[in-house]
Amino acid sequence: MKQIFTLLFVLFIIINHSNGQHIDNKLVIINKATKEIGDREYKKAAATLALIDSNAFKKNELHKGFYYQQLARLAFSDTYEDEKAVNYYLKAIKIYELNKSYEDIGIAYSNLVGILTDLKEYKKAEAAVQKSLPYVKNNKVRYGNMLINYSRLKLDMGDYAKATSLNLEAIKLYEQAGDQARLSSGYFQMGISMESSNQFGKAIEYYQKGLSIRKELKDSLGMSNIYNNLGIIYKNQKQYGLAKQNYKAAYDIAVGMNRPILSINPLTNLAVIANRENDQKLAIKIYEDALQLAIKYNRSANIKIIENNLAYIYINNNDFEKALPFAQKAYDYGKQKGSLEEKIAFSSNLAEVLDGLGKTKEAFPYMRDSYEMSDSLHRKQSADAIAEMLTKFETQKKEQQIVLLGKENNIQKLTLNNQDLVLNQRALEKLQTEIIVSIYKKQKLRLKS
Repeated sequence: MKQIFTLLFVLFIIINHSNGQHIDNKLVIINKATKEIGDREYKKAAATLALIDSNAFKKNELHKGFYYQQLARLAFSDTYEDEKAVNYYLKAIKIYELNKSYEDIGIAYSNLVGILTDLKEYKKAEAAVQKSLPYVKNNKVRYGNMLINYSRLKLDMGDYAKATSLNLEAIKLYEQAGDQARLSSGYFQMGISMESSNQFGKAIEYYQKGLSIRKELKDSLGMSNIYNNLGIIYKNQKQYGLAKQNYKAAYDIAVGMNRPILSINPLTNLAVIANRENDQKLAIKIYEDALQLAIKYNRSANIKIIENNLAYIYINNNDFEKALPFAQKAYDYGKQKGSLEEKIAFSSNLAEVLDGLGKTKEAFPYMRDSYEMSDSLHRKQSADAIAEMLTKFETQKKEQQIVLLGKENNIQKLTLNNQDLVLNQRALEKLQTEIIVSIYKKQKLRLKS
């Protein structure tokens, strides 16, 4: 009997040791994937996470929340599957709440703000801000990340002054924390805010600051985003040579990284320039190439922008029959999920097409809506307030040399230090749409007559 008892005890110890080792192995795997995502080695991270059997976790085990969070980051950053990312984050948050892991709750909700903004789920994004705030406010980097995502939300909603204020606060926090990777993201987002407010000189200045850091960090994706945005500014200033130079740099990085999805935006913008240089045949060809990629990777926002721009080309050619399906699809998308700028452009183009087809009565409501939304947008823009805020920020800023820091290789906390803040192309999609003011004026005269 004693021998049997001893044998059972030994087996009990072995089983428990084995289970503990299994959990440790899962944590090692999650840590490895977390670092790989932070280093933007997404394919490696996906392969690493595939080693984990999701059924091996205990019910509501905290580590399963970590696992879901990394799956969410992959869906958002690698495959751009926003809805899937939201679902994974919500699963993670549920587990964090059951385990009262408050800082993880704050981080997850902060990341949700950016994704929900991309999905145009503004009310849900606002709610996520409020749920994140209590748990991140005492940490400079986490709070800065949340402010950056909140800034993106306000920018997407057309509140440029508020977006700028939030962004400046985040930059200060990153500077105080000495986090250069996050600081570059703050400069990048600030460039977007300045560009949206038509302060192009300031936008270039912030983009260049961000680019300098990202070159030091060898952040290819981050560099690609900035090159793309610099191209947009030069394009809008009709400096097409510089614009094409930056777009091609962004495109080359996408090709070099073997990530075709990242080439959609530079291709779209190169098509815009070709059209402006009156090479419409080339523009249509590039748009079609970009559209194929957008469809392949299910990039609905890109699809509608490209379709809108194709509609615009056909409008200029008075080929309203070809323009109609593109204009209608873009309008339908804009009505449901589009930003204010997109809704203005899509409504105006559809009105122009219908009028060109002799359906002026049908065109009128779309043009009326376009004008009303345009007035609303201009009321929200406060260039003077933004300029004053910038002056105040820059005079208060300490004159000191910022020492570039290398990437952190040690994971001090699973879900924090490698929680890379990626401000990618999706934040810029609304900036690619060509809003043609001359169409508004032209259409207004037609409707009056």
